[in-house]
Amino acid sequence: RTYGFRGEALASMSHVAIVKIQSKTGTDRLAYKMRYLKGKPQEAPVPCAGNQGTTISIENLFATSATRRAALQNVNTEYSKIYEIVRKYAIHNCHVSFTLKRNDDKIDLKTAPKSTHV
Repeated sequence: RTYGFRGEALASMSHVAIVKIQSKTGTDRLAYKMRYLKGKPQEAPVPCAGNQGTTISIENLFATSATRRAALQNVNTEYSKIYEIVRKYAIHNCHVSFTLKRNDDKIDLKTAPKSTHV
């Protein structure tokens, strides 16, 4: 059984970071959110207010892996690499909205669905 490319990537991320997912379909009245850590859900789905679509947050990357954390370069260098990857995805997937924030500070990259500007 497979979750597909993106699902497998999210499952892998949940082993090395806190993964939060909030999702609402066009027919649901409420959104639902979940939190995953070490590959397992930390709670049952929780109903919440939310817009249609899915939001995925990755927090404390490599917090569970001291070896991986030690292999990272400085924070600014790693963030620049992440920024470039997200920017490229945003350019090639203009039908999807992307937002990239660093530690809940200012928004560094934001696109609207069907946007042609990054």
